[in-house]
Amino acid sequence: MTRISIIVPSKDSGEFLLRTVRSVLDSDIHAEGLECIVVASDSDHSINLLPIEDPRLIIHRTTASGLSRLINAGVEQSSGEIIGILKSGDLYEPGALRNVLLQFEAQSQCDALYGQVNLIDTNDRFIRRLKIFTPTVRRLSARPCLHSSAFFFRRRLIERIGAFDESVSHWPHYDFWIRIALAKVPFASTQTILACNRVHPVSQKSKTDREMQAAREALNLIRSRLGISSIRWAIHYGRSVAEKAGHSRTKSSTFDVVTLQSAIAELKLDAETNIERYLRLWSVVGQHGLSEINKFRRNPKYLLRFLPWSSGARIRKALGRRIFQLRYDDPHPCELPTAYFSTISLHNPPTIAIVTPNLNQGKYIERTLRSVLDQNYPKLEYVVQDGCSSDNSLDVIRRYEGRLTSWESVRDKGQSQAINFGLSRTRGEIMAYLNSDDVLVPGSLAYVAKYFQEHPKVDVVYGNRLLIDEQDQVINRWILPDHDHETLRWADYIPQETMFWRRRAWEAVGGAVDESFQFAMDWDLILRFQAKGMIFRRLPRFLGAFRITDSQKTSQLINTFGLNEMTRLRKRELGFCPTEREVSRQVKRYIHRQRSTEKFFLVSESISKLISPYREWKIDEGTSCASMPYDVTASLNRSAA
Repeated sequence: MTRISIIVPSKDSGEFLLRTVRSVLDSDIHAEGLECIVVASDSDHSINLLPIEDPRLIIHRTTASGLSRLINAGVEQSSGEIIGILKSGDLYEPGALRNVLLQFEAQSQCDALYGQVNLIDTNDRFIRRLKIFTPTVRRLSARPCLHSSAFFFRRRLIERIGAFDESVSHWPHYDFWIRIALAKVPFASTQTILACNRVHPVSQKSKTDREMQAAREALNLIRSRLGISSIRWAIHYGRSVAEKAGHSRTKSSTFDVVTLQSAIAELKLDAETNIERYLRLWSVVGQHGLSEINKFRRNPKYLLRFLPWSSGARIRKALGRRIFQLRYDDPHPCELPTAYFSTISLHNPPTIAIVTPNLNQGKYIERTLRSVLDQNYPKLEYVVQDGCSSDNSLDVIRRYEGRLTSWESVRDKGQSQAINFGLSRTRGEIMAYLNSDDVLVPGSLAYVAKYFQEHPKVDVVYGNRLLIDEQDQVINRWILPDHDHETLRWADYIPQETMFWRRRAWEAVGGAVDESFQFAMDWDLILRFQAKGMIFRRLPRFLGAFRITDSQKTSQLINTFGLNEMTRLRKRELGFCPTEREVSRQVKRYIHRQRSTEKFFLVSESISKLISPYREWKIDEGTSCASMPYDVTASLNRSAA
């Protein structure tokens, strides 16, 4: 029976290595017909996760570094007639290896075989199918048309063209394919999906550096193997140089100039005649132009770099979206309708219970306290729950303790537990929590109370959001459309600082915030409200302001705990972990509705400013309402308009 050896070069790949090895060992091939060789450096700890008791698994430690050296070390350790190399993180499809063996047995003269590949994300979710082309010398001079994880070869091919070139770091397979094509070894193919290539998210900076190094190596590879200079790879290199230098493809009008200059310099045309140089220059310009035209066709925003900077900036801003963005506008003072500062008279107002969890936010907490207390709401339970702050927070809280319902400073296990501690000491019919760097907009409490009185079936309300910086300047505004239950399962668009709910809703979900969440506890609470059938309403008014600082928890945790907790909630709600592309596609309809709502709001705001001037709100001066009586019904109608 033909034996197949799968080599897995590992570079401390963590849990992804285990998934890769499992996809090999789970193949329906007899134990004697399969071996999986994991080649790792001495410092690679990820191999500790592997099932070493499986006799088909061979772990080979080596002092070698570099992908080519790891592959060659694996080939030396292997005993199979057929060899495949599976990149750590990639997976074989069920039945793929049996299909490969059948193909080789049916074609005894076949020395190289390739198949098709799917792209997947870090959660094994399908992204798209990769385009695979028949490899010829001409095609390979422009691009690597195959994928390493879906490529297999006979051992005798190594004896014929040599091992993998250990001087090549980024493109060992690419070099190997070129040598196969030059040796006129025929490639056999199958249309079957053999492997899945995992796409890992990387930072833009590291991606640009890697692409620049890979493009330069490919240029040198084509030049040394084929004796030509690849214009396509030179352009790839030029684009990487332009991006690294800060010339954005969507914003910088110098992107194309820097790209072409770098590409032409890398082609080294000085040795050619004037006519040859002239023709090559036009080829570079033509190829770059054609590829950019295709880019424009797929995404017209790339055309903006050709507009004057002022016009392009205005169009980019008009095409941009405010929602789900933190910083959008240049910092400017906050202006609100004069109605926000007017007293709203209420008959038998409901009690509103608000908790402010705090830990070392002494710089902002006074503004938070005043934004609540200075609204002079007649039935307010306001509790401050401090987690043993070491800054001046306690001094600030003590200055206002006569106006607070209660406060305490005790150690807790995080923000979620602090919220639970505080809310457990309240009895108010309407509930909310406000973080110690956020603020309420003037008149919000009376407005919310009046709405709950007039709509007894509504359980949860929220409003529009202001986003402010450390100096209380407005940097963005979220104007939200009507509530959308389905979109909420995919993305959290409800501003927490504007959300209020009835105690009956709180008790229906267990009367507590889930303390296992430290970032997405508000989204979890909202989803639990929704699961219990609570009625949501979006109020057409600014209710709160969310502060953006460099040191806040949102900024620090969004890419660690935040991403993990959001993934956990999506899996709970949807039954699977969607890719970013799937989330964007599902949220797109809501964003279109948000844009329409925002445009209508801006027109209404412009008309309102002509009728009645707006008033500047200085947060550090509090949010006291005027003493004049004010009809809340009229306020509601004006806000809705």
